[in-house]
Amino acid sequence: MKVKVIQRFNDRVTKERREAGQIYEYPAERAKELEQAGYVKQMVKPEQENK
Repeated sequence: MKVKVIQRFNDRVTKERREAGQIYEYPAERAKELEQAGYVKQMVKPEQENK
């Protein structure tokens, strides 16, 4: 799942710094964890917006 970083953070799993404004690929479960923590937003594909 693609996510866009809204607040810079250090990923505890990958040990990498994630910068605000960048887009990264994460497994769905990890993406949800990061979104709940307020670090990322899920990227929505254009075809999913219309459904």
